[in-house]
Amino acid sequence: MVDSHKMELPPGVLGLFVTEFKPNVGNSIVWKYMNPSNDNDPDLYGIEYTSMPSGMHLMESDEIYFTTRDYNHGIAIYRKISSTEEQERGVKMFSVGLITSDTYVPYNYLPELEELSLYLMTNPPSDDLPVMFFAPIQSSDYSKIIQQSPSPKALAFLLDLLGPLLLLLFRFLLARKRVVVFFRPTEGRGVGWISTALDTLAKILNEVDDGVSNQTRTNIIGNIGLIDLDRLKDIEGGFVASTTDALLLEKPQVYDAIIDLSPKVKYPSLYISQKQGNEMLVKRQTYTLGDLYIWRQLRSRIDSQTLVSSPPYGLIDLIADIWSSLFGIKNSIHIPSPASSDYHEENEDEDEDDDEEVRLFGKALNPTPAITSFMKSYSNAILASLLTLTLKPDHDYNSNGNVRDDDHTHHNEGEEGEEDSPLELTASDLLSLGLSPLSDVDSIIAKSISKTELGRNVHISISCAWSVASFVRRQCLSIGWI
Repeated sequence: MVDSHKMELPPGVLGLFVTEFKPNVGNSIVWKYMNPSNDNDPDLYGIEYTSMPSGMHLMESDEIYFTTRDYNHGIAIYRKISSTEEQERGVKMFSVGLITSDTYVPYNYLPELEELSLYLMTNPPSDDLPVMFFAPIQSSDYSKIIQQSPSPKALAFLLDLLGPLLLLLFRFLLARKRVVVFFRPTEGRGVGWISTALDTLAKILNEVDDGVSNQTRTNIIGNIGLIDLDRLKDIEGGFVASTTDALLLEKPQVYDAIIDLSPKVKYPSLYISQKQGNEMLVKRQTYTLGDLYIWRQLRSRIDSQTLVSSPPYGLIDLIADIWSSLFGIKNSIHIPSPASSDYHEENEDEDEDDDEEVRLFGKALNPTPAITSFMKSYSNAILASLLTLTLKPDHDYNSNGNVRDDDHTHHNEGEEGEEDSPLELTASDLLSLGLSPLSDVDSIIAKSISKTELGRNVHISISCAWSVASFVRRQCLSIGWI
């Protein structure tokens, strides 16, 4: 047998580990192996908690994606099995995982991790694990390794769960804000699927090319817990992470927005953190009528292809349609009609002898590619509209006839003041971006996107009527009417 102590792991794989939970001991690392070809070993601080987060006792198995303190990637397979050992009180809980460098995708090694987790269900960890795990990979062709995912329908699940709130979440990430999603894992929908969905959103945003900014818009952190508090404070720029630790709800200093998906709330709820004096407070926010209209249109087009009934059409949907017609949301945000090929993998094998209706149903099972296509179009529309507004002369009149520059001060094209002066946005401008003048959050998002993407400050000026309507909406939010 190959000497595991001298065995070099595949390129990009930094180490392998096994963690366990025992009632009288808690979480601990019971075995680890570091790649001898690396100059520096990965930082495993807190990995015994990261690989088995709070609430995992409710699950039989799950995949946990995370990042380490030194920003390497990791993935772990969690298992819960019955045990006859007295110290384990009838249940054995463990995770087996690996760490990869930041340029490698740990999902590539899910099949091997799954097999290793099955082996550990009946055998203790030993120094034979590296040989068992990596030998098949070493003998394979790296170029033929196909990226695996714990749930190819993860983004579709998130669309169903969040509803129109998904669009607000997406705008927060586009604005490079720090966002955390809190949830309780349940059988069939654990940590793995939500990490995959958030990772997909992050990749969409980071791949969008607006021709102006080439910086990473958001960082995918994976699953986090209290052990990560100090690390989150030091992260520069935006990030998105998931957590099963309810105590993070009480730490608004480490996030700009948090979405609560716990069973205690009737509907998914989004809260933003705001500083008042020396305190950080959280305030509930919700989606806009424009978000509801766009989500209904997207949902309808997906459901028509996936053979699923759309949610019932109610009074609030009628109001959203009227709002969108009055204020041009239908024209400002284009919802592409995905081709049938967007609902299944391009390399999916097809049996020509299958019934046509059965084959069409099979293709329509996964709407995630169609949602991805829409999200790219959605972000491009917002960025393109904002760039158009920025390039207009400061004294150009918008569709409402309002002058953008209130002080009527003229600048020559070559003057420095032209670049430093804030971009004046009116209610009509916000609506052209697919945002709402009634939403405090959309005002924050517009300012952040303009600053991070274009390097331009924004001043939002809306009429008294819009201000009063915004105040009424704010009060309705505070008392839970909307």
